[in-house]
Amino acid sequence: MYELLYTQEYKPAVQWAFAGILLVLLTQLHYLLELGMVEGISDYQDDVLDSKPLGPGRMCLEALKGLFWTTDNWEVFAHLKLLKAWELFEHLETYTEGVTLLARAIAHYDCELKAILGQASISLKSTEERDNIVAILFITEFLNSPNISHFASRRTMNNFLSLGLKNPNQLVQALSLKGFSSTLMQPEKEILLQNRLLELLGSFLKPQPEDPMGLMQVLGDILHHLSVQGIGALSLKIAQHLLALFEDERAAVRGGAIFLFGDVMYSGGKKFQQPLETVAFQALVPLLFHLADPCPEVITRTVWVAWTYQLQHMAQVMQAMALEAFQPPTPGHRPGSISAGPGRHSVQTIPPALACITGL
Repeated sequence: MYELLYTQEYKPAVQWAFAGILLVLLTQLHYLLELGMVEGISDYQDDVLDSKPLGPGRMCLEALKGLFWTTDNWEVFAHLKLLKAWELFEHLETYTEGVTLLARAIAHYDCELKAILGQASISLKSTEERDNIVAILFITEFLNSPNISHFASRRTMNNFLSLGLKNPNQLVQALSLKGFSSTLMQPEKEILLQNRLLELLGSFLKPQPEDPMGLMQVLGDILHHLSVQGIGALSLKIAQHLLALFEDERAAVRGGAIFLFGDVMYSGGKKFQQPLETVAFQALVPLLFHLADPCPEVITRTVWVAWTYQLQHMAQVMQAMALEAFQPPTPGHRPGSISAGPGRHSVQTIPPALACITGL
């Protein structure tokens, strides 16, 4: 499977079977973790990929990463790399957290959402526990997607969660119960979360907010849970306060504010799209300065936010930098070079604007 992903002739077939391949790779990785067949899975560096054969665990994980890159869904791959979330798949204890973040990124970028939900509904009925766990992780995360209502009704999602509650696995039961608490299933919860958001916004108004990292983490969680409805005018206030934190002397705060700023750009809904674009324009100069930030992680987050949210005048430059920063290694390919050899990151997998820049 790993080699087929990078074979151009099989690209249409891989694209067609994307959802099935994704869940198979995830359940296979879980199986390998259970068996302990992950020797050397963490002893790995991008720039020495070809120096020795990959073990089964590492091979499965690299195939999982490659699935997104080779099907032109590299934003999902890069999003997880930015969060260091791919490392969570290296240990059984953090595996479910990794799948959760992957499902969240897939929902955020609307990556084969309908097909994956359909495949997850099949896996939820499987007799294998690992299939059930992966399936319910995807289903519960998709409940927070504003696009889920386009192809699945609340009644359909209710049936999935009810089936999960009857599952003998306690984790599946717990996750199903958590799904029932989403704003899609409990619309009245939206008012409670918005009120909580107003309280947190008051903390941001202080000259020196206490624990800004904790505040931003909670804000990010609430934004995620309100993503179906959006937060309207509050998005403008939050974005303005985050702009002030771009210049904080603490690198972690600067990076966190920049990353959360990108999420806020999505949270206002269509009605506030134009005002948010104005705020994004105000962020242009500060973000340009942070391309030379003394902290490499802040630079990485700046590049990612600028590329992902297409901030004016920065997008084309950021595309090249983001592609270079997040490019995954492949057989016969070293990070740091953009190649278009047979079956290896061909022109079709590179964003069109970037292809114009590089001349590919």
